[in-house]
Amino acid sequence: MVKPATTIIFCEEPEDNFSETSGRYDTVQRHFGGSNFVMGDGHAEWIAFGNFCRLGNPGCPAPLGDIQWNDSSSAGDWDFQITYHWWFFPGAAVSSN
Repeated sequence: MVKPATTIIFCEEPEDNFSETSGRYDTVQRHFGGSNFVMGDGHAEWIAFGNFCRLGNPGCPAPLGDIQWNDSSSAGDWDFQITYHWWFFPGAAVSSN
């Protein structure tokens, strides 16, 4: 993990059928337009929707709305100098099917 203080490990979610480890489905804005997250270094943090959403989240602004949730590569969110990154869990759902 390159930047544990800004890498999202998991977050609060509504009761639904989607994986809790996949930023792809996180559209929840539970607290004043954001959600609480646990980061790679163990601290918890509130983050605004426009800073954690990714491709597939309705209303997600560019450039985040153009990036896959699991693309923390030099061509993905690292290329755009995005602050928050989603930790990819092997076996996490990548589609709603």
